[in-house]
Amino acid sequence: MSNGVLLEVVKQESPSYLNNPESSIENLVDLLIEYFVGRYESYMSNYNILGVGVSFPGPVNSVGAVSSAPTLWGGINTRHIPLAEILKKKLDIEDIYVVNDMTAAGYRYFDT
Repeated sequence: MSNGVLLEVVKQESPSYLNNPESSIENLVDLLIEYFVGRYESYMSNYNILGVGVSFPGPVNSVGAVSSAPTLWGGINTRHIPLAEILKKKLDIEDIYVVNDMTAAGYRYFDT
């Protein structure tokens, strides 16, 4: 959001075990982080970014850690990945919100 305005809703194929069959969970997470960093950097010069929201296809806890993502990682994840914390450090921004994709869909249409 920039000054309270949603800049863009992006739907893109994510790095997954299907399109990267030889990749480890660590590599798939790194590819996902690289994508977020690239999108963020593409907006930084034109907008004052106040926060970033991420819709994630799997269970997300209250602090933005993900525990699995069957559509992205199959059954290979066995630990929590602190996605919000990682993004806060990489993007150097405090307001990062990671929520389950179905929850995000509800928020998206809540105010329409």
